[in-house]
Amino acid sequence: MTSQDRQWTSGEALADLQVLIETPRETLDVELKEWLDLTTDNVGKATLAKEILALANHGGGWLIVGASERSDGWVPSGQCPYDIGGYSADAINAIVSKYADPNFEVATHHLTDRAGNPYVVIDVPGGHRVPVRARAAGPTGHALRDNVYYTRRPGPQSAPIADAADWDAVISRCMRAQRETLADMFREIARTMGGPQALREALAPGPAEMGPQERLTELETFAIHRLTELVAEVDGPMNESRFRYGVYSCGYAIENASEPQALTVLKRILHEVEGHESGWPMWMVPDGRMPERVTVVDGMLECFLNDDQVFDDGAHSDYWLAHPAGRLMLLRGYQDDSKIEGELPPGELLDITIPIFRAGELALHAHRLGAHLADAGAQVHLRMTWRGLHGRKLSTWASGRRMIGPFYTSMQDEATGLVAVAYDAIPNTLPEIAQALVGPLYAAFDFEPDPIIYSQEIAGVLRRG
Repeated sequence: MTSQDRQWTSGEALADLQVLIETPRETLDVELKEWLDLTTDNVGKATLAKEILALANHGGGWLIVGASERSDGWVPSGQCPYDIGGYSADAINAIVSKYADPNFEVATHHLTDRAGNPYVVIDVPGGHRVPVRARAAGPTGHALRDNVYYTRRPGPQSAPIADAADWDAVISRCMRAQRETLADMFREIARTMGGPQALREALAPGPAEMGPQERLTELETFAIHRLTELVAEVDGPMNESRFRYGVYSCGYAIENASEPQALTVLKRILHEVEGHESGWPMWMVPDGRMPERVTVVDGMLECFLNDDQVFDDGAHSDYWLAHPAGRLMLLRGYQDDSKIEGELPPGELLDITIPIFRAGELALHAHRLGAHLADAGAQVHLRMTWRGLHGRKLSTWASGRRMIGPFYTSMQDEATGLVAVAYDAIPNTLPEIAQALVGPLYAAFDFEPDPIIYSQEIAGVLRRG
């Protein structure tokens, strides 16, 4: 059962809701919450509203109340300790009306699992023609802020829309909804006025085409899901694994790439375009250096470099995907958290130069693969996202530069940089590309480096390449 641009839960789907409460787990489409006081506590009302707003902009989903998170997963919370009248359809829609602009209605289902534990499932519709914003803030100090747009982010979590990729996904959904509304209107005109069959056929909506950045967002979400599964087999949960301090992602999509490559051919090409800018290149294809790790998942090449006999830290345990249509994604832990680097306190620092170097590596890899898969002038869309930033301080430990002091601390947990450029123009525009990709990261620390640092670090990338 999917929530993508969904409207309402049909009678047949109630059985699927029963499955959700019997085996509760959070996804981008499903948010779980313990019982909230929705009668007298404004904090509880604002918390509920924030989750509903995020699900609405995500395309719809389900908010399940009555589950508690434990170390071994989600378990029933038991009987609601508050006035259950706060969970009536009228009461919940009154909360939505107070906080959502534009207003919309949700459906409420009171269900019990096989053991008799009660749950309330709030069915949040998608298909909104404009993004839904918060029209009011929660109580002082609450995360719900006035005039902010929320959506679902990998984690999963409900968070403010923070980057172009999120806006691209939300606006694309709204445009689809507007297009379908107009199509429905004209179909009705054609039906009632005896319009030609050709008109009805012409107005029938086709599948919406995702843009390159939206496809990268989808690929990154899938990569995080797969890495979480694979890490669980060797380390346990992500928050206890080698990636517990955070990961960053690098990806790109080549527009109008040639016909999709056979996976055996794509693997050979990836080996040929492997970079030499560092001793641990992006999208490394293992050969005699370590056991074979490249497999196939969902029609893509997949690789997880988790050979603990070589390295067992997140910075050297890359997970990557390569789609035969020219879309690539890589997840990696922070070098700043690696015990290989000595006595650095894990989870606390971020060197100011390493991200620029990685941005240069990413762009040059896209340039080399573009030469194999695309015609001259083809656009490549690049993306970098850093997660696990909250509380980190900028440092110069890796560069030997003058210390910048403990003044720049991130108060947000993630940042994303995006840029599009002709693949064959990449070598001549590397500093500008790096600045576009890494600038949002520095902004999270309220730090604006001297622009010359981009040129200096990119020069180092080119020398080593």
